[in-house]
Amino acid sequence: MEKETTENIIVSYLRQNRRNSIKSSDIEQYIPSFGRDLFGVWHNPGTYSRAWRMFKEPQKDGQFRYKKYGIVSIDLIDNSKQHTWRINWQ
Repeated sequence: MEKETTENIIVSYLRQNRRNSIKSSDIEQYIPSFGRDLFGVWHNPGTYSRAWRMFKEPQKDGQFRYKKYGIVSIDLIDNSKQHTWRINWQ
């Protein structure tokens, strides 16, 4: 069986928890244990943080990785105490 990627684990976390937003603390505290408990895959918080940055930034062709998962956009919420992003699903 193939291991789940960090990108797939992040999307699974968002879907399973019906998340419309995610904080940097979620990425660092909850997603590593979610990936380990659900998929048996261990990555440190920094690995998930890097994967999250790559996930929400445009690729070389200008396309966003998250579009293939049914996410329309990911927007930074400016008035939060920590980095928080709004997830806009289709």
